[in-house]
Amino acid sequence: MFQVFTTINEWVRVQVAEALGKMGDATIAKLIAYHLESEEDDHVRATLVKTLGLIGDKNMLPVITLYLQDKDSRVRANGVEALMNLGLPDSDIINALMKLIGDPSNRVRANTALGLACLGEKKGREILIQMLETTDEFMRASATYAIGELAEPEDSSKLLEILGDSSWLVRKNAVKALVKLGVRSLPGATDALSSPNTAVRLGALEVISELGDSVARQAVIPLLEDESGEVRSMAEAVLDRLSSRG
Repeated sequence: MFQVFTTINEWVRVQVAEALGKMGDATIAKLIAYHLESEEDDHVRATLVKTLGLIGDKNMLPVITLYLQDKDSRVRANGVEALMNLGLPDSDIINALMKLIGDPSNRVRANTALGLACLGEKKGREILIQMLETTDEFMRASATYAIGELAEPEDSSKLLEILGDSSWLVRKNAVKALVKLGVRSLPGATDALSSPNTAVRLGALEVISELGDSVARQAVIPLLEDESGEVRSMAEAVLDRLSSRG
């Protein structure tokens, strides 16, 4: 199968790398590490690093650590994910991640913060809050995504606040994060329907559309008379969807 890596088609190499992650063992991990030394395509390298994490061979720590310093942000971001999958002692992972807390890439920094937070390291949360306070919408979007991955109920109020962000991408990730929290986010979303911010009302409607029930339906009905035509239209669509669930 590794002969395929001589092909000029990067997508073929990516698909092979993904397949190896599903069938891999320590032997394949060594072969991947060997090939990584000569792979020049950033996308393929990123996929191979992710594959090493899926295989989960602890002996690959030195290899993955090397690619945490790669020039390509996708490779570094996948390196963080791979590191988290190796089953190493928390202290070893934290030490490696702390070297990336100032990475210029939004994805790398968010993955790093998420990893630290998952390991109980308070620095992870601090990084996410700092990212949310930047003017860079991609930093804010990645931080919002990471908060959603943590899926902590106490983040619900912050995510509802983010529904009013100026960036559509950030708001989209906030909706996804609230949906991931499940019915725990419904009370806050229902309250948010009365927000003076149109974007917040729209985001709350999206959350209720995914999670709502007959109780939430009653809270949506008044928005059929909302001052915003977009809100009125979405409220109607949400009510239809909730009604179809019985």
